[in-house]
Amino acid sequence: MRTQDIDWIEAAADNVKLHVGKETHVFRETMNALETKLDPALFLRIHRSTIVNLNRRREVHRGSTARSPSFSPTARGSPSEAPTGAD
Repeated sequence: MRTQDIDWIEAAADNVKLHVGKETHVFRETMNALETKLDPALFLRIHRSTIVNLNRRREVHRGSTARSPSFSPTARGSPSEAPTGAD
C-alpha cells in the first residue's frame, strides 16, 4: 500500500485503522508513533483520533471549538464513512 493512497486514519486503542478506499487495514501502532512517520505536507491530524490525507479532502475546517474539528468528505472517497472528527 502506498502512503498517498490512505484516505484517513483513525485510532483504535493501541492500533490504527488505515482507510484506503473501501478497505480498512489495522496495524499495531499508536497514533503518535504513526504521525511522526507521515509527511506533514500530506497528512493533518485533525483530532486526537483522526489523521486525514489532505489530498483526499476538499476542505479542512475547525468546528465551534478546538476540540471538535471536522472536515468535508472527499470527492473520491465514501462520504458515509468519512469521519467528522467530533466525539
